[in-house]
Amino acid sequence: MRVIGANTFRNCSFIEEIIIPNSVVLIEENAFDGCTKLKQINIPDSVEIIGKAAFCNCSSLKTIDLHSCSINSIEIDLFNGCSNITKIIIPDSVIKIGAGSFSHCVNLDQINLPNLISFIGDGAFYQCEKVLQITIPPFVNSIKSSCFMNCSSLEQIQL
Repeated sequence: MRVIGANTFRNCSFIEEIIIPNSVVLIEENAFDGCTKLKQINIPDSVEIIGKAAFCNCSSLKTIDLHSCSINSIEIDLFNGCSNITKIIIPDSVIKIGAGSFSHCVNLDQINLPNLISFIGDGAFYQCEKVLQITIPPFVNSIKSSCFMNCSSLEQIQL
């Protein structure tokens, strides 16, 4: 299997764990959207593209580790509404974070942005209420509107 298609497991609310085989290179949009009991995903390094909102509203996810993926973009709404995420590990290959990609991740308290990132989209971290600090890497040339809006615990920003 090379592709997990759009909406394939959308709203399959009893899935708790996903083990994606090393043969998969593409996870299309909304593939796992609404899998509300999903606690863990293992994404292999073979994955090159994860479509928009692929894991949107997976409200039981706690940690996301993408460091071994070769993706270069965190797509629009990718993890929007994943309200129990506390930590994300974004691969160094990522240069763009799309709009709303981590919005409503209200328990997210740690964000480490890759050094080569150049674009952060509208509301990318909207309502990440527990984030205390953020360091914007030197190559970022655009931070769009409402990016950190309602990050009510944010105390320190390093530009």
